[in-house]
Amino acid sequence: MSYCNNDVESWRYRYNHERPHESLRGFVPAKIYFQYKRHRKHYEL
Repeated sequence: MSYCNNDVESWRYRYNHERPHESLRGFVPAKIYFQYKRHRKHYEL
């Protein structure tokens, strides 16, 4: 079963960190998420 988890984790990493998404104008989700998280921190009260 651990080999399945490794495959899923590998796919999830590629999907979120390497594969450009058309809906994000060619960016990867991780880049968008971490930019949002960094900017959001400045505006929290």
